[in-house]
Amino acid sequence: MLSETKQKKSLASYYLIYSGVFVLLSIILVAILLANGKTNINSTSDGMNQHYRALLYYSNYLKEIFSNLFAGKIVIPLWDHSIGEGADIIDILHGYGVGDPIAFLAVFVPERYMYIFYFFNALIRMYLAGLFFSMLCLYKKIENHYGILSGALVYAFCFWALQSFTLHIYFLTPLMFMPLYILSLEMIIEENRPHLFVLTVAVSAMCWMYFFYMEALAVAIYGVLRVLLLYRKELFKGIKLLFIILSYAIFGVLMAAIILLPVILAYTSDSRLAIQRSIPLLYPAFFYERLFTVFVANDFPYDLYMGFASATLFCIAVLFKEFKKHILLVLIFVLGFICVCLPIGGKIFNGFSYVSQRWSFVIALPVAYTTALFWDELQKKKKYLLAILGAMILLALYSAWSRTLRGLLPVGLAVVFYLIIVFGKEKTIGRLQLKQAAMILVIIINILFIYTYNLSEKGGNVINDLLGVQGAKELLSSHEAAMMKEYYEKEDDFFRYDGNHFTNNDAMSSGVNSVNYYWSITNPYDQKFRILLGIRDRLNWQLNGYDQRDVLDTLANVRYYILREGYDDTVPEGFSYREDNGRYRIYENDYFLPFGSTFEKAVSYEDWYDLNSVEKQELLLDAVVIENGTDVWKNTVSLLDYEVSSSDNVHFSKGSIIVEEKNGTITLKPKEDVKQLYLSIDGLEYIDDRGIIEDDHTVAVLKIYNGREDPYYLYHMTLSHRYNFNKHDYVTYLGDETKEITISFSLPGIYTYEDIYLSVIDRNDYVEKISALSDEHLEDVVFGNNKVSGRISLKSDKYMLLSIPYSKGWKAYVDGKETAVLKADEHYLALPLKAGEHQVELVYMTPGLKAGAVISSLAAIIYIASLFKRRRGV
Repeated sequence: MLSETKQKKSLASYYLIYSGVFVLLSIILVAILLANGKTNINSTSDGMNQHYRALLYYSNYLKEIFSNLFAGKIVIPLWDHSIGEGADIIDILHGYGVGDPIAFLAVFVPERYMYIFYFFNALIRMYLAGLFFSMLCLYKKIENHYGILSGALVYAFCFWALQSFTLHIYFLTPLMFMPLYILSLEMIIEENRPHLFVLTVAVSAMCWMYFFYMEALAVAIYGVLRVLLLYRKELFKGIKLLFIILSYAIFGVLMAAIILLPVILAYTSDSRLAIQRSIPLLYPAFFYERLFTVFVANDFPYDLYMGFASATLFCIAVLFKEFKKHILLVLIFVLGFICVCLPIGGKIFNGFSYVSQRWSFVIALPVAYTTALFWDELQKKKKYLLAILGAMILLALYSAWSRTLRGLLPVGLAVVFYLIIVFGKEKTIGRLQLKQAAMILVIIINILFIYTYNLSEKGGNVINDLLGVQGAKELLSSHEAAMMKEYYEKEDDFFRYDGNHFTNNDAMSSGVNSVNYYWSITNPYDQKFRILLGIRDRLNWQLNGYDQRDVLDTLANVRYYILREGYDDTVPEGFSYREDNGRYRIYENDYFLPFGSTFEKAVSYEDWYDLNSVEKQELLLDAVVIENGTDVWKNTVSLLDYEVSSSDNVHFSKGSIIVEEKNGTITLKPKEDVKQLYLSIDGLEYIDDRGIIEDDHTVAVLKIYNGREDPYYLYHMTLSHRYNFNKHDYVTYLGDETKEITISFSLPGIYTYEDIYLSVIDRNDYVEKISALSDEHLEDVVFGNNKVSGRISLKSDKYMLLSIPYSKGWKAYVDGKETAVLKADEHYLALPLKAGEHQVELVYMTPGLKAGAVISSLAAIIYIASLFKRRRGV
């Protein structure tokens, strides 16, 4: 046994070596990007659109809170009108900063250096993941530090980590917490020391509830197996311990309630959870054919991110050879394999929403731990490992997915790893250390290959998607929001802007208001509204305006419509050209509707639901839609006859379109020339009758041409698409002077539909309707922190429509008295008002925040008291 002093020196030496190796690898990862003039901010997906935008916003948000605090005011903004059309800050930014102690450091970072902090934000999570993993191994008394180091590198630099480093950095958070969970759970089981476990639960729950659910489920499975195997002869004692552990977990959750409770309320109402999807028994065949490359490379069907150094397969093979000694670890692998292979596993771990393997960060821990645990055993199983190496070669050669550099090079590195084991000299301690260092070097090379191959053109071309350093520096001044900020400084009224080819979430960075939104949690009322109106959203949490539909833009208080240069696009009816600044063409709404307009009539939801999508839209100009509306609407929409023809490779019939080859077309010719023409496709579905779908994100793209150079795009998700949200009705505004409409189908197969029709709008009294809505509206409007106020004068009883997304967190006061807040038009707020002069105030409080704050405060007091009690030995 080493003396205590030598043990401390040995531990210090290990942590120093781990830190040094990690820093060296991190420098290489960053240097590769900087050498290409790139940051690690993905410019085409979640990186810039969500994670980096959130970081910029959160930094300013914290600075504003502290600035108010230093001025003697406690002001915490809870609602922001620049997040989409308005959203709760805690709900939206949870998982992107709010509640995350590392992201909190952004408060100290100036905007111009935030891209540098973005590197650090990711790497510190990866470093802590490896550090906490090392602590777990050392606590479990794994003695070979080379084995622990190899496991730490496998864990901290698995493909889940490498992909997240250049895609969505906050996905690194659960990787960081998993070893800490198991370590703290082991401390309860072996020493009855619960405090680290309670803190781990509390902090991880506040960081991101989505991944906290997955972590909790995985840790619960581990805890039950661990305790029941330990106390299999004293079952009652084991069950008692499980209830004790559960009580500690509940206490940690209660400590996190200030963040967790509001977010749970938001998640449970999220539109994605409400969607009912059929779950197949098995994945498509391509998924199973790719499992080998998934394990050793950068392949990731259904979000199954693993990508471990191929040498780990040797250690896993040794584990199963000695399974009787390590039943718990074997059971974990078996259960993990079952959950990977069955779609129901992906659904359960994804909160019973759509099928996704985003829980696969969990797999990294047993893989890395097995690597550390059996590192020494590799020297004793050389013949057995040769058979495993042969199996790896056969697996790589079996599938077309792995018969590429992606799958073959890791196998080649496994051969090198095996040769080092077989031929490396072990006669002295120095030579043994050199041999193990060489084995670790092979693992490092494997890690760097996966990383660089993922960046390369053949392996994924991720490097092409990354934001340049200069682009990161100029981000806040380079897009449409910066331009629109000048307009906001000139205008007094509240207004929004819409347009095409926008930068997601750009408005919130500049504090302006748009109708663009791209966050994980969506307002369920907004989403239902968009589905009912047939808006052509590609994803149900990525909302790109209102498809050039004038009524919807006007009701949303859109004053300006922006076209990015280089794109030919339809402009909504009633928007007139204002200027061209070289990058954007700007149009202004001639019929701009001021905030807080009023309606005399109210129609019931029951009557509104009976209308088709275009009719639903047009009714919104005449009346608000509320629960107990009693008025009747006069329909202003008529259908237009048309003739249909098709290309030779398309067979068109009532209810179905059979496309023999990709990009087959049908053409619709209206029988007369009209203005305000809409194309509607109801009940669209795609049937893959040829087995052409080979991934989990296939979209049937319909391109709709009406004489413009650029088509309108309709993205219909196939049944196997992981994000299919049961959208089947689509409406496309075609503008004026449409002679014929050609629809091109990207995928061969069968397209079924309920109806395809053309709608024409009667707009003879459009100006009068807008004028009537604008005549009496909210004036002297003030948008304060969590408040909106103004005054209004009415000649008769009316409903005031407020283009604020409906939320139960809003309360309204008219002349100081609380009044009902109605859900209007499925997604906005409305107030019933009597004739006369009124002072109106709306106040927002995040649902669940007050209750959560009380619960967290009480739990924190009890926790601190327990610490003092424990220290005093009471």
